Amino acid sequence: MESLKLLTIFFLLSVSISFAQAPPNDECANRETITIGTSDYIQYSVSMTDATESLNASCENSADTNKDVWYEFVMPLDGILFISNLNSLNYVSLYDSCGGMEIDCGSDETSFSGLTSGTTYILRLSYRFNGNVNFRVQAFEAAANDECADRETISVSTSNYTQYTIDSRLATESMDASCDTATNDNLDLWYEFVMPVNGNIEIKEAQQFQYQTYTLFDSCGGSELGCVYDRGFFLNLTAGDTYILRISDREDRAGPINFRIQAFEFLTNNECADSQNITVETANSIDYTINFRAAYESFNSSCETESNENFDLWYDFIMPVNGNLSLKQLGAEVVTLYDACSGNEISCKTGAQFIYGLASGVSYKLRFSSTVLVSRNVRIQAFEEALNDDCINSEIITVETATPSSYTIDTRRATESINASCENAANDNLDLWYEFVMPVNGNIQLTGLVTNKDYSVLFNSCTGEELDCISGNGTFFNLNSNTTYKLRFGQSTSNAITRNMSIQAFEVLTNDECSNAQSMSVETSQINTYSVNLAAATESIDASCNSATFNNLDVWYSFTMPVNGNLQITNVESSQSFSIFDACGGNELQCFTNDGSFTGLLAATDYILRVSEPETQSGVINFSVQAFEVVLNDECANAENITVDTTQTNTVTINLASATESLDVSCETSSNNNLDVWYQFSMPVNGNVQILNSDNAQRFTLFDVCSGNEIDCFSGNGLFLDLAANTNYVLRVAENDSTAGLISFDIQALEKAINDECFDAVMLSIESAEPTSYSVNIASATESIDASCDTASNTNLDVWYTIEPTIDGSLVITGAENGDGFSLFNACEEPGTDGTLNIELGCFNGNGSFDNLIANTTYILRIKKNVLFPTPVNFDIKVVPNLNVLDNELEHLMVFPNPAKDSIVIKNPTGAVLEYAEIYDLRGRKVKSINLTLTNENILIDISELQSSMYVLLISSENGTITKRILKQ
Repeated sequence: MESLKLLTIFFLLSVSISFAQAPPNDECANRETITIGTSDYIQYSVSMTDATESLNASCENSADTNKDVWYEFVMPLDGILFISNLNSLNYVSLYDSCGGMEIDCGSDETSFSGLTSGTTYILRLSYRFNGNVNFRVQAFEAAANDECADRETISVSTSNYTQYTIDSRLATESMDASCDTATNDNLDLWYEFVMPVNGNIEIKEAQQFQYQTYTLFDSCGGSELGCVYDRGFFLNLTAGDTYILRISDREDRAGPINFRIQAFEFLTNNECADSQNITVETANSIDYTINFRAAYESFNSSCETESNENFDLWYDFIMPVNGNLSLKQLGAEVVTLYDACSGNEISCKTGAQFIYGLASGVSYKLRFSSTVLVSRNVRIQAFEEALNDDCINSEIITVETATPSSYTIDTRRATESINASCENAANDNLDLWYEFVMPVNGNIQLTGLVTNKDYSVLFNSCTGEELDCISGNGTFFNLNSNTTYKLRFGQSTSNAITRNMSIQAFEVLTNDECSNAQSMSVETSQINTYSVNLAAATESIDASCNSATFNNLDVWYSFTMPVNGNLQITNVESSQSFSIFDACGGNELQCFTNDGSFTGLLAATDYILRVSEPETQSGVINFSVQAFEVVLNDECANAENITVDTTQTNTVTINLASATESLDVSCETSSNNNLDVWYQFSMPVNGNVQILNSDNAQRFTLFDVCSGNEIDCFSGNGLFLDLAANTNYVLRVAENDSTAGLISFDIQALEKAINDECFDAVMLSIESAEPTSYSVNIASATESIDASCDTASNTNLDVWYTIEPTIDGSLVITGAENGDGFSLFNACEEPGTDGTLNIELGCFNGNGSFDNLIANTTYILRIKKNVLFPTPVNFDIKVVPNLNVLDNELEHLMVFPNPAKDSIVIKNPTGAVLEYAEIYDLRGRKVKSINLTLTNENILIDISELQSSMYVLLISSENGTITKRILKQ
């Protein structure tokens, strides 16, 4: 009997009943009467799932099954019926009567125009697919300016834009303009205005993504002067002339429109003869507004495309110095410089630029042009020509070894003399020249050159050989003491800016080559630190861990290894590399970047250490070295015995810098050098082994025997699960050599939980009035199953309990963490049953409830947690009474569709008098209340505002209540 009750409740919770019944208005003869709103839309909803096809309308594909429903309405006014909230798969057609003439047909959002007040019309809605269709209807009186003959007069200003609000739902289609898509229904409205000035008109929408078409005519039925989509300009209009403006909107996007219109009077400097005088200074830049919206084209310059309309404005200025003119904050605009109107073109370029070689006191004509009508704030400044603009006028600078010398370089004062090998010859590379005497045999380092667009080039003389060329910071190598060199600094015109360059000389190091390797001391008892400035080095070779595309500066050291073991190098940066050799010109034994260890070195053996860094990052580096004698348990065969107990933790300490790598395991990056040590232990009980370790850098791996099967592997804290009592296991502990050092970890055995499996579930006492608190140590469990709300890819430790509520109601769990999982079952799984056992009744993480439980019925509660976070599960649990009382009168109520998207229907076939309905979420919170003082057979309830989830619908009458489960999509 209990099993039957349980199955009944489960059926109510998890099964929704489908009723394959066509909508009542599936045929025109049974059409539903609807009301058409005028001040706002009215929304209607219908389920098309069980609808059938009556006929095909003219705009439908007759090959499709066009399921339809029918409506009737009386038009409340003369004008337009607008139907919205549909998509392109919905079709609507209008008829004068059932079986009568089709008046119009459309898809998506649709308007029917020319309808008569008081007239009854038939509306057919069709859809090829299942599901709900929600549509909105509203009537509009046609706009007074729906035709050109009835156009509305608007005002256009030059001082600011004028904004107008219109509604295209009040419009019908008069015509198609050149930029309209003729296959669309383009609803249009008409306006006229008088142009206040000679100039241009700009028109645009007030908000983004209003996709209207704007067309200008000289008169109704006259010539189209221009057509723009979304926004644009009408050009060369005449002051005092009247123009006709048509605004159209696609029917499927129709609605309120806010558009702006403004006139721009042609500026006085539209011609060279009327150029505007501007001031150009050297101390500061000056911004000028170039408003192309008030421009027209006077002529084309040499770097423009003649087929374009190049709107231009003219300026004149007197150059204050001999030098360059800088123009910034330009995009695709063209700048042309002339010596006079109708004179010689001096320069023609696009975008931000320099015009150089201009003469002091000379007047120039400056033309700005654009194919796009925009406004630009152009920044203009003059720069006096630098004295060291040519090599023969090189500026003498001082280069020292003790400290860097700093110099300010400004290529905005330069012109181009040559192109160097590392520059882009297609650019205008402005350059300045310097001269210095090298104080020592060695290198020159340049810093402060922050981008690879700063070019430094070294020559042996003005007309001599290019020695080297570098971009950004860098080094010139192997220069000779007391020799004079020429240094050229260059930047392209688009990157020209002031730089503070620092230059320093470095005398060549004695250990720059392996043959002169410096002896260093390596000890086990202490760390020895060495310092070297790699800016004074050159490149000898590339080691295996170097990038051969870089210039890797290197120095060399020699040492004797004091013990059998490892040499650890620490306190270095990620750009520095270390490689070890058996001799100069010999075999490279190992190589790494950043901190790391050379492993397996032999006592009393001489080795060569190479230290390197890329040239662009070179400078003073410090590194520390220490030797570590290899540990006894470095190999699995010599694994150290440790004790693993259930009553207390055992702390193990080891220095992993003394280890070498034996193998790589599944949770490691095999490209790293993973130093490892080995332990063995006997498992005292059936259960788990827990390892607690404050540093996630270490990896712990368990094997059944040396060279055997890997049982599990994790980093930091973790559990090895389901180990067998009195069985020996091998534990490997490892860490990357770049971080390896002294570590400690705690290890303890946890006896397997007595309720680790469902059939071993223990009773959990619960109260109805007050919550009972529990704490469950999940670390002693294993994983039995995955519940529906678990992440199956995780290992979810679980324990099992039986519960027996003393009343009908909901089991409520609070105080839990988000990672704590709870799932409820009717019984444990039993092979060969008829399916009534092992049904999951609910599942959630954190706090939640299991509803509609039956008094004195046994349920199975599973508690789980991710193995990565096996902390105790703490929670409070209680039972609260059910809301519902089942009454035979209400058993015939049905709810559909279920699942539902925006609305549900309560079908009340017996006409029972219903009082109200309430919707609750699964935590028992009321989210909606509805008054049901109706006896209708079908009651529509809007649930569009609810989030997608499962809910409980409670329906109440004077004789009792009933609950239904509903799923909101």
